[in-house]
Amino acid sequence: MLEELIVEDLGIIETAQLDLSFGMTAITGETGAGKTMIVGAISFITGSKADPRTVRSGAKQASVQARFLVNNEEFVLSRTLDTSGKTKAYINGRAAALAEIQKLGLDFLDIHGQNGAMRLRSQSSQLDMLDKYAQIDFRPRLALEAQIANLRSEINRLSASNLEATQELNAVNRVLHEIDNAHLTTESEDEELRSELEELENSQEYLQIYNELAFGLLGDDNEKGAIGFLRDIARKATRLESMSALLSTISRVATDLDEISIDVKRRIDMLSDNHERVDEIRTRLVVLRDLKRQYGPDLVDVFNKRVELQNRQMQLGGSSRSIEQLEHDLGKYSDDLIKVLDSHKRAREGAKAQLEPLVNQKLEQLSLSGSNFSIRLGDSLDGSPVSFVFAPNRGQQPIEIAKFASGGELSRIMLALSLSVGTASETQVFDEIDQGIGGKTALDVGAALGALAANRQVVIVTHLAQVAVFAKHHFTISKVDFDNNTKMTLVKVKGDSRVREISRMLSGTTDSRTAYEHAKELLDLYSSHRGQ
Repeated sequence: MLEELIVEDLGIIETAQLDLSFGMTAITGETGAGKTMIVGAISFITGSKADPRTVRSGAKQASVQARFLVNNEEFVLSRTLDTSGKTKAYINGRAAALAEIQKLGLDFLDIHGQNGAMRLRSQSSQLDMLDKYAQIDFRPRLALEAQIANLRSEINRLSASNLEATQELNAVNRVLHEIDNAHLTTESEDEELRSELEELENSQEYLQIYNELAFGLLGDDNEKGAIGFLRDIARKATRLESMSALLSTISRVATDLDEISIDVKRRIDMLSDNHERVDEIRTRLVVLRDLKRQYGPDLVDVFNKRVELQNRQMQLGGSSRSIEQLEHDLGKYSDDLIKVLDSHKRAREGAKAQLEPLVNQKLEQLSLSGSNFSIRLGDSLDGSPVSFVFAPNRGQQPIEIAKFASGGELSRIMLALSLSVGTASETQVFDEIDQGIGGKTALDVGAALGALAANRQVVIVTHLAQVAVFAKHHFTISKVDFDNNTKMTLVKVKGDSRVREISRMLSGTTDSRTAYEHAKELLDLYSSHRGQ
C-alpha cells in the first residue's frame, strides 16, 4: 500500500505531501489545477520515462519520494530528475538501477488512465490484457524463439561461408603438415646443430685436443693416465683409516673423469668419420631456416604458430556442427515451439471463457446492461491476433473495439477490464478513467470503484462528484498565482469542506445552496459505500 507521497518541484508543484490510507481516495480540483500531476509523480517514482520539461520553472531538479508498506515491510522509493533529463533512483536510501524501481513499481501498484483506455484500441494491448489474465509464462517461448533464431543464423552463416571456411581449413592443414613433417625436437635445435657443425668443420683441431685429453685421462700401454693413477693411489691407501675422507673424494673425482673420458671417446669416434654427419646437419639447418623464415623469426615462434594453427583447426573443423546437425536441431526446437504455442492458445481460450462473462457482469454494473463484450481469437498456432468485440445493445452487430467505441463506452469497458484483470496489486490508481460519462452511469462507476476499494487501496483522480462521493478520503488540488509564479496547493477535505468541494464539482461554484444540499445528500446517501 502507498502510505505517503512527497513531491517537490514537479510541474506546478513546489512541494506537496500526500498521506494515503486504505480504501478509496479521491483527488479532485479545477481543470488544469494539476490533478494528473499527482498520478504523473506516482508513475515517475515507479519508473516511467522522465521528461525534463516537467521540472518546475526556476528549480534545478524535481524529486519524488514514496513510502510503501507491503507485507509488513516498508520500502521507500526516491527518484530525482534534473533539467538535463538525468535521473537518480534510490531504494531505502541505497542507489538503485531504474530497472529495480520499475520492478517494484509493477509489484506495488497498477495505474489505469485515459491513455490506457485509448490503448485499448490497440490489438497488441488487448492481447497483453488477455495474456495477463491467463497468466501465461512467456519465458519458455522466448527461449525457444531465441534458439531457433540462433540456429537459423548459424545455418545461413555456414551456408554462405562454407567454401571460405573449407579453403581456410585446407590452408591450415597444409601449414600444420609442413611443420609436423619437420619433426622439430626442441626450441633450440638450430643452435645445438650449429654448435655441432662448427665442431665437425674444425675436426682436426678438435681431434688433437680430444686425443690429448683421452691420453691424459686413460694413458696407453706404456703409461697410465690420470684415472688409472688415481685408482692405484686409492688401492694403496685403502688400509689407512685417516685417509678415508680423502679416498672418498678421490673415488668421486675418478668417477667424474671416467664419464668425461667416455664423452671424449664418443667425440673422437664421431669426428673420425664426420663427412656424412656434416651433410646431414647442413640439410637440417636449411629446413629449419625455411620454417623460421615463414613462421619465425625463431624456432619458438614456429612452435607457437603450430599451437595457434591447431586451435584454429579445431574451430574450423567443427566450426561448428554440420549444417545437417543444425537443421536437425532446428526441427526439434520448432516442434517444441509448436507445442508451446498450442499451450498458449489453450490458455487464451480458457481465459476468454472466464473473462467474457466477468467483464459483461462489470459492464452491467456500469450501466451498460444489454451490451455484450466478447473476445475473438485468431487462427494462428497461439490464437493471435486477439480482438475485443463490443455490441452496445442487444440485437446490434458486434464491432471490434479497435475500430469503434464511444469515449464514454470505451472508458467503462476499460474500467470493467481493469476491475476484472488489473487488480493484482494492493494499490490501484485511476486517472480520470471516468471521462465521457455522467449521471447514473457515474454513480455506477463510483460504486464499482468503491466496491474495489473494499479490500485494497484505490486512488482516483476524477472530475465527477458522483464518483468522488464514494471515496473514503478526499484531497483537493488548486493552483494559485504568487509573485508571477503558479503554484499548486493540496488539501485534505473533511466535513463541510468536502461538502463544498462536491458542491463545486456539481455546479461549478461553492455559492449554490441547491448544489450544497445536493452534495450533502450524495455524501450522506453513499456513506455506507465508503466503510464509514
